[in-house]
Amino acid sequence: MEEANGIGEEVIKQTNVTVTNNTLEICLYWAGKGTICIPKRGRYGSLISAISICPSNLNIHEPLLSKLVQLLQLIIVCSFFFMFNFP
Repeated sequence: MEEANGIGEEVIKQTNVTVTNNTLEICLYWAGKGTICIPKRGRYGSLISAISICPSNLNIHEPLLSKLVQLLQLIIVCSFFFMFNFP
């Protein structure tokens, strides 16, 4: 919330990383703040709406790109599972 300067403001971060052995590991940490129940008013905790990966090497193979998209979908689903099942 401090980085966004308030509630409902977006934060966009760009980072350059090196991918080794065709693996990009993204770790998401939840501080346990917020709520898993939706009250009438209040703060609802952290939310990641999108993770975008842009390869600088345009010779990426299509099967690798497909696996990367599947991996990102799995990471997002797992993060929501842990967020709602382990408050």
